[in-house]
Amino acid sequence: MRYFHYQATDSQGRDLYGTVQAQDADAARLMVSGRGLVVKNVSESVVAGSAAAPQLHNAAPIQQRIAPMPAAAPVQAVTHVRQQSPERIAPSAPSAPNKTKRGSDKAVHFIFSQLASFLRSGTNLHEALKQLAAQQPAADYGRSLEDAAGRVAGGGSLADALDSYPYLYSPDVGATMRAGEQGGFMPEAAQAVSEQHLRSHQLKRRFFYFSFLTFFVACFAPILWAIVNGSLDTIGDQWEHDGSLPATAALAHHTDQRLLGVLPICIAAFVICLVVYRVWNSMALRGMRHRIVFLLPGIGKRAQAESLARVSFVMSLLSKTGVPPQRLMALSAATAPNLAIRDRLMAEASSMRENERLSQAFGRSKVMPEEYTPIISTAEQTGDMPGALNNVARMTEGEYQNADSVVLWKASALFYLVIGIAVMVVAAITLKQFYMGLFDKIQ
Repeated sequence: MRYFHYQATDSQGRDLYGTVQAQDADAARLMVSGRGLVVKNVSESVVAGSAAAPQLHNAAPIQQRIAPMPAAAPVQAVTHVRQQSPERIAPSAPSAPNKTKRGSDKAVHFIFSQLASFLRSGTNLHEALKQLAAQQPAADYGRSLEDAAGRVAGGGSLADALDSYPYLYSPDVGATMRAGEQGGFMPEAAQAVSEQHLRSHQLKRRFFYFSFLTFFVACFAPILWAIVNGSLDTIGDQWEHDGSLPATAALAHHTDQRLLGVLPICIAAFVICLVVYRVWNSMALRGMRHRIVFLLPGIGKRAQAESLARVSFVMSLLSKTGVPPQRLMALSAATAPNLAIRDRLMAEASSMRENERLSQAFGRSKVMPEEYTPIISTAEQTGDMPGALNNVARMTEGEYQNADSVVLWKASALFYLVIGIAVMVVAAITLKQFYMGLFDKIQ
């Protein structure tokens, strides 16, 4: 059997793209025509990778989910990610999580930007994952991609493989790729994951820089205190010995004595800070972190805009496949990066009735801005849901970019203000202590 790419149109004139397995081009045309489609073009595909049925991706956007070939057909269709049923919202049999080192937003950004490029070029998903696995400098990421390639080659889901590595890929990554599998927009889903993690990396890098400067100031303060008091002690010694003591040796001795006095306190404070940092960033507290972040001014608005941008983006693409509103809401809600927002949207999706309108769920969620509800309601009446959701996606993406810029600017301004005040306070206290001590020695 050989593999053939085809381009066809349905009864409503919409372009469809896919891949079939057949003996020759004529058989492929016959199979596609048997689906009630008008064939425009059929071309043979050179497929690399496993002998198992590959999962191919086309660069052109798909407009409608292609139904699988009936069992009675004389030739068999290739199992394609765009043909998976939208019923499958979550992994049917999640495997035990693999314990690894903590991943990084930077690594996820690079992996998924390359994956998006591979898929846009038409590269087989299994082959793309194999190549990415071989390129990874981190062993954990390489192993996870090897595992994903093996599952895909066996007809499994990439999203399930990602979900089994929670320390490397956050829940929204697997959920976004699962939506891409269901709706046939894997390249776009991978690109969305890549861009979101790039922005997250940039924000975290800025906060790491702020944390480093704060730690430097906190460490420098006791050292400065020891030097000032050591200098005062040296002046007192020199006064008692009529200046006969070696100045450098006396200063070093008294400074060391002062440092030894504060060193245990500094070490204890450092250990406490390190433990608090590790516990705060642990997997067990991830949900709590996301809830607290959602409530913080400025950062909470950015987290909400980030989640709504992802959810509305996935909704706009899934709506083209004809997914029912309840499943559309559930698949999209799971892609929210913030777990607090995701849980609220998932709860709303679970409470939706089978034939309930999406606009009603939007109105009840209290997460989506109120002005979006009339847009969705109008689309439900006019039948242009993909267009309306695409407009919502563009608006939320703009709000996310604006919120991201505002957070970076405000955080920078606030940090430098706080650090400046702290440095001035430390300098004022140090100078006061030195001159008051010097005055006492002179007296």
